[in-house]
Amino acid sequence: MAVLDAEGNETGEMIETGETRKGVAKENHYLLKMALYSELKKDLEVLPIYEILVQHYPKKRYWTNLSGLYGQKDRQMDQMGALEAAYDDRLLDKQREFTALSQLLFMFENPRKAAEVIEDGLNQGIVKREEKLSKRLRNTGMLQESLRELNLITSKLLLSLKKESCMYF
Repeated sequence: MAVLDAEGNETGEMIETGETRKGVAKENHYLLKMALYSELKKDLEVLPIYEILVQHYPKKRYWTNLSGLYGQKDRQMDQMGALEAAYDDRLLDKQREFTALSQLLFMFENPRKAAEVIEDGLNQGIVKREEKLSKRLRNTGMLQESLRELNLITSKLLLSLKKESCMYF
C-alpha cells in the first residue's frame, strides 16, 4: 500500500504490515499477505504480520505460529511469551503445546510455573500421564526443594558472616 502525503500524492514509501491510514486492516487482508509471503518462501517476513494479528485478532493459531517463528529466530523468551499468552487465554489444547511451554518455562528458571502448566494440562485431560512426565514432575519438585534448602543455607551463611564481621569492627 502506498503512503500519501498531506496533498494526496504518493511518497514512494510502502507500508509493509498491511495497516492502513485508518487503522488495522481486515483479518483476511493479513492472511492474504501471509499466503503471498509463503508462496515466495519468505516465511520469517510474516513475523510482523503475526504480531499485529495476535494484538487485534487473538486466535490460537496466530499465537502458536508466532511462537514457532520466534523459535526459528532464536528468540526463546519471546517464544515462551507467545505460548504463555495463549495458555493464559486458555487456547492451548494439545499435549505438545503444554509440554513446550513447560520446557520453555523450566529453561528460563521458572520450575514452579512449568509444573503448574503440566498439572493444569493433566487436570484438563489434555496431557496424558506418562512415566517420563512423572519423572520430570518429581525432578521439578526435588529441584524446588533443593532451591529452598540452598536459600536457607545461604541466608544462614550471610547471617553468620555479618556476625563475624561485626566482631572485627
